[in-house]
Amino acid sequence: MTLQESMDPRIGSVSANDYAAEALRLMMTRHLGWLFVLDRNEIAGVVTARELARWPDELLKERDVREFLTQPLLTIPIETDEMEAANRLQRSGLRFAGITRSNLPVGFITPDALIQHNQLSLLAC
Repeated sequence: MTLQESMDPRIGSVSANDYAAEALRLMMTRHLGWLFVLDRNEIAGVVTARELARWPDELLKERDVREFLTQPLLTIPIETDEMEAANRLQRSGLRFAGITRSNLPVGFITPDALIQHNQLSLLAC
């Protein structure tokens, strides 16, 4: 099973230099809970709507999004087997992992999505 079959491709990204207010606006417009933050075409981390919503609008309009990064972030190459991805995610204790292709974000995966996909695959057999 490939990660592409079970990942969620609905993602967004912002530059580490973008203002935090712009990141929050993008998340609200696209109905996303978080965004990848890219710094020189590398993933610097993620920023969440929950974190940004805690701060006053005026502050978000003045500060770069990199100041609000949520750490840590687990990234898993898309070529990784689903079982290995599930193991990495479980060991990390995180709620989701970013899926990458050539070190750029292409989706995300949650433990629930992996479990559901594996159950549906077993039913198809």
